Amino acid sequence: MMENKELIDIKNFTLEFFKNDSAENYFEGNVFVVKKAPLDFEDFYEKKTPYYLVFNKNENGGEYVGPGSVLLKCMQDYMEKKGQTSLLKLEIEIDPIKEVSRRIKFGNCKIEHIIQKKDYNILKRFTFSTIYQYLNEKEKFLRSIYVDNGIIVDFDLGRYSSIEGKKEDVNIGAIKKDYNVAKEELKKSLSRITEDIGKKIEDKLEKEISRIKEHYAKQISEKNERAGNIQKQIKKIEEQIAKAPENDKKPFDEKIERLKGDISDIETSDNVDRIKKEEEFLINDEIRKHGLNISNKLINTTIIYYPSFLLQVILINSKSKGHFDIKFNPHSQLMTLPVCRSCKREIMEVYLCSSEHASCKLCLMKCLCCSKEYCKMCVDKKCSSCFRDICKKCYTRCQACGKGLCEMHTRKIDSVKSACIACTTQCMGCNKIGLKKHFIKCPSCGSEACDVCSKKILVKIGQKINCPRCSKKCDACKKPYPNSEFYRLKSCECDSCNSLVRCLSCKKFLCKKVRKQF
Repeated sequence: MMENKELIDIKNFTLEFFKNDSAENYFEGNVFVVKKAPLDFEDFYEKKTPYYLVFNKNENGGEYVGPGSVLLKCMQDYMEKKGQTSLLKLEIEIDPIKEVSRRIKFGNCKIEHIIQKKDYNILKRFTFSTIYQYLNEKEKFLRSIYVDNGIIVDFDLGRYSSIEGKKEDVNIGAIKKDYNVAKEELKKSLSRITEDIGKKIEDKLEKEISRIKEHYAKQISEKNERAGNIQKQIKKIEEQIAKAPENDKKPFDEKIERLKGDISDIETSDNVDRIKKEEEFLINDEIRKHGLNISNKLINTTIIYYPSFLLQVILINSKSKGHFDIKFNPHSQLMTLPVCRSCKREIMEVYLCSSEHASCKLCLMKCLCCSKEYCKMCVDKKCSSCFRDICKKCYTRCQACGKGLCEMHTRKIDSVKSACIACTTQCMGCNKIGLKKHFIKCPSCGSEACDVCSKKILVKIGQKINCPRCSKKCDACKKPYPNSEFYRLKSCECDSCNSLVRCLSCKKFLCKKVRKQF
């Protein structure tokens, strides 16, 4: 896995080094053709362009660029000397309708169009060169680490076309925090390599230490063996002395003294402390020789910025039009989801409320007055008469009593205002609807008339007001009287006679018909 990652890093490093977006540098199959390189690099490499490069050992047709290759080492040495920081802009375009449709379903609506705006995300790439030195060996590794807002990300630069960035496009900000994160990640990523190399060194060191200890253990053993043999000789001579006559003991004593001198010489020349110190010195020297030296160097910092898209999704159905806003990151392929206005949860299936809101299926309901679909936040009213849930558009307050009502339990009193049925009545004259408090009521029949019509049709008879239905004019005097004052005359058979002329002789009421007889 580490090898694959290193090969990808080497490829991306090479592509950026030679600016693979330029027209002069391009791929022909698996061969990367470099026709333009920095002029000072050509002098450094001591080779003019074009270069034909491959990133797989099994590929033919070009110079292999990989671990240990000459060109890679030259690029690394060049970058180390230059120590540059580069700015790179990725050119990414998307089909917003396709991206949204892949992730979000639509219930009672469809996408009309999408308005997109661009914002830029910044990530930083730190390219490190790591050298392992041990014994007589040297191993060199190249590792690029991508950091996005303090978080390590897996990024394949080769997937995108890129151009040289401009400082005025983005605010780079401080990079020290991200650099520290990259250094920690480098340690973690190299831990396996360090462990493997350390194990190899440890095995070799153990063999060398074992060899040294064995050598000096053998020296001590040989010394002890020689001294032991001499002690045995002395013991035999002492046994001979015990049996020999007194006059013959002197040669034996001289021989014993000579052998004791030999033992002293052995102890002096092969001193154990000296041997131990020499052994310790050689072991420490081997430990020093088998030490591992790790050198990490930052050879390049690349500031990469790429667009993230702010999408305003315009929705439409047969009754309304609305929208919701989301964000899409083309690198991570992460898209924020719209939020239901009522339950505040993210939704993957969007329904359009008639008030232009995005809603989930569970929070969508019909107004029982107009039958349109609304989210719960919009159907939050109740009619105080029928107690049905209604939408805000169907909800109105009575101008007289202030009660909340649906359209079925209200009357229009003009082009704007409405009132409940209990607070309104119909004018007997013009048939218009109005508030009862502005009407004049007939005390007899209860019929009501508006201010305008009351002046025209209502008549005052004495202290009372009567409507045309409850009064009429006398045929004789032409004055209005209540219907109750008109009655059938005894002198004739007329019903509801309205003539109040009295007979001059009998003083009876006479209608026109009776009067003609006199």
